[in-house]
Amino acid sequence: MLQIINIYQYNLKPIAILFAVIVFFSCGKKGDGGTTAPLPVPTTFTASFTVNGNYNGSLNYAQLNTTPVVKLTFSEAIDPATIPAGISLTNAAGVAVPYNTTAGNSNKELTVLPANKLDAFAAYVLQLKNTLKTPTGSVLGNPIGISLRTGIDSSRKFPTITDDQLLDKVQQQTLKYFYDFGHPVSGLARERNTSGET
Repeated sequence: MLQIINIYQYNLKPIAILFAVIVFFSCGKKGDGGTTAPLPVPTTFTASFTVNGNYNGSLNYAQLNTTPVVKLTFSEAIDPATIPAGISLTNAAGVAVPYNTTAGNSNKELTVLPANKLDAFAAYVLQLKNTLKTPTGSVLGNPIGISLRTGIDSSRKFPTITDDQLLDKVQQQTLKYFYDFGHPVSGLARERNTSGET
């Protein structure tokens, strides 16, 4: 006949302690003898910026001139070798736009300027990626994407001439009109340059 054993009549405290010790030592063992160090967490640094000397509290800047100047300020000095991979300037189609950089304040400041004039009424994005690093290996903690929208290009498109040169040009064009559009027989000038020859 089977007897039902009452487990409460036995003292299980030494067994529980032995079980805990076995679990503790077995979990601590690694394949290399338990000497594996945890992977270090990379430290991070921060960045702030201004566009044409201003910060408007957002990442969107509109009505900019065609040569906007973006000044980046970092909490730590950055490694100049990581700039090409860490900073990109692209147009709305995602095509890379060349830019020039100038470092200052022991590589804690960086000025980014387009290599050529940007198109008027166009959108661009300047991105700071976490591949931007310091010489000690710190990475950019918060990648930034700055939206840049250009406005009208107010630069002069034609060479400037003096008042005398302008007067000479008007006189030349007036004489040219009467000479080029004069009637071949009578020599009378047309009423306008779109009128017929009859």
